[in-house]
Amino acid sequence: QELVPKSPVTDDFEKVKSFIYHLEDEVFSKSNCVNTQQMSNESKRYCRIGYLNFYMDYLNKSLENLQQQEVINGPTNSDATREELLKLGMQLHFAFCSCHSASTAHLSILHMCYELASILHSRSLNKNKTIIQVRYWTEQLKNTHMIRYGALGNDLSQVRNIMKHTQNVLRNRNSLETASYEFI
Repeated sequence: QELVPKSPVTDDFEKVKSFIYHLEDEVFSKSNCVNTQQMSNESKRYCRIGYLNFYMDYLNKSLENLQQQEVINGPTNSDATREELLKLGMQLHFAFCSCHSASTAHLSILHMCYELASILHSRSLNKNKTIIQVRYWTEQLKNTHMIRYGALGNDLSQVRNIMKHTQNVLRNRNSLETASYEFI
């Protein structure tokens, strides 16, 4: 069975999903290393960036499937999926911090992680624990926007406007045409 899809962008979600799980569970896992030495974290991060198209396809389709499942079944088991996607998003964030920091894809991942953490927080029974995640992703978004937009980052209200703009543009379909700011 071939795990790697033939093109960077594929409509075969199951192949992409199995490829991502294979990377995370088999290749990057400590217990499944071929040699006694495990792959360094830096190498894992560069590999994740190299396979970014697969990760983005997987995340986009997973989020789409999650929305469809909630419409049909309600939010019963979706929090476990959100936590899984958030963990994967965190690994991609670390990868972006190593290379391509503050890129458009990095901002998109950060917005996704913030949204996932916010939803998990709103449904959590232990708000003290989940608010830490929300604050972490808020801070990561703020810092990354300040890095990307340079001098604009000195004005916190301007940074908030930029963050709202990039969230709208990067997380909603066809939203660039309706954007009120032109930061990107």
